[in-house]
Formats: sequence, structure tokens, C-alpha cells
Amino acid sequence: MKKIVTLALILLWIGPVTAQFKYGKKDPAHYFYTNLSVDANMAFGLKDNSNTAAPDRGFDWDLEVGVRTDEIVGVYIFYGRFNEFDYQNYGAGVDVYIQPLRDFGIDLHNPFNGKRLFKVFDGIEASIGAYYSAILRKDGNGNWASGTSWISPKAQIIFWNGDLGFTLSGKFQGRPELGKRVFEGQFGLTLKFDR
Repeated sequence: MKKIVTLALILLWIGPVTAQFKYGKKDPAHYFYTNLSVDANMAFGLKDNSNTAAPDRGFDWDLEVGVRTDEIVGVYIFYGRFNEFDYQNYGAGVDVYIQPLRDFGIDLHNPFNGKRLFKVFDGIEASIGAYYSAILRKDGNGNWASGTSWISPKAQIIFWNGDLGFTLSGKFQGRPELGKRVFEGQFGLTLKFDR
């Protein structure tokens, strides 16, 4: 019973907070950006995947630098590293942006006084695209060797709050040492700079 009363009190406290949806015209989407993303599964072991079985978890990251060239197209280069596997990858890609939610945002307001508590986000951008990557990995002698290059698909969504975005992305990644492609889910932060 104590848990039910506690839950009811929490719901009464949270329930009155309302979301306000706004839609308005923003400046055209022309900007430079940088993104740092982390492979969620390799960092936290969310899913046991025999294709990418790892004896140790670690920080598998990608750093991306790009430019949104117009309302629809963006281009970027990236470099990634996973030290626990002596693994690096690098490449370039092209994204096509899906526009309908770019001007969509949510603010949370207190219904008792109408004041804004905080801005959750002020825009969503989604994109699909493809990237070309090559892999560098240490061999048994400790020498770096280049792996096979791949063209792979990628999808991404960014929740913007000003010039800072929370990024969720999914992509297939060529893994020549496995002889197959694997799916990688990432989360990260994107920072944009006006052109």
C-alpha cells in the first residue's frame, strides 16, 4: 500500500506539469557541426550479441565533423576508435535530412503559474544516408593493418536544444574480420556552428 501511495503522490506532482508544443519558422538549416557518439552496447553491454562478443566492455567512440549544406543534404568525415580491441575506423558520408519536425519543440510549464520550467528541445532533425569507411586494426604482431572498406547505411535523429543536440543513430558497420556487417546503435552529443 505504501508503494501505491508514493506512486500516487509522484503522479499528482508530475501530472500538473504540461507540455506546450510550438511550431514556428526557423532560419534555414545551414551549419557546421561536430558530433561525439558512443556505441551503447559496447559501453554498457545492453544486448549479448555473439557477432560482436567482447571480453571487455569499453569506450567505442566516433568523432564526426560535417556541414549541413542546404535544407536537405549534409556531408561529413569521421574517425572512430575502440582501444580495447585495437580498432580504428575512418571515412566519409552523405546524409539526406527529413524535414517535417525541424521546427517542432516542447517546453514544460507549471500549470499553476504558467511559468516555463525548462525547454526540453526546440527542434528535431532526422536523416538517412550512407557512409564509406575503412578499418585499421592491430595484427598479432602489434602492427596496424588496413581492413576492407565498406559502404554502409546510417539513420540518425537529433533532438536540438539551441545549438546542442542529443543524437541517436543506428548504422550497419562492415566488419571484415567477421566477414559480415553488424548493427551499431549509438548515442551522443552534437554541437552546431552557424555558417
